[in-house]
Amino acid sequence: MAQLTDLEIIALKWQYKFFGDFYQLLMKLISTADEQNLNQLKLAFPQHVEAYITYKTIPGWWNNTLEKAKSLNWFAPQPYSHNTSATNENQT
Repeated sequence: MAQLTDLEIIALKWQYKFFGDFYQLLMKLISTADEQNLNQLKLAFPQHVEAYITYKTIPGWWNNTLEKAKSLNWFAPQPYSHNTSATNENQT
């Protein structure tokens, strides 16, 4: 199965509030901007604006994105990875 696209990841992070404060507020700004300001935002954040437009205008895209993310276990927590090399060096 294909991996998630950048637009799909942006939409998922926005909708599930996985973004940090800056990008969450950016997406709120994008979603409330008028056409002129949206065009200005698109100059600096083209993928974020495109993700919003795609989310808002293409029927079925969001549901397909959710199904794709679920099939890829995108929502599963990632296991914690601890680099033990420094710890092991200190023990010798």
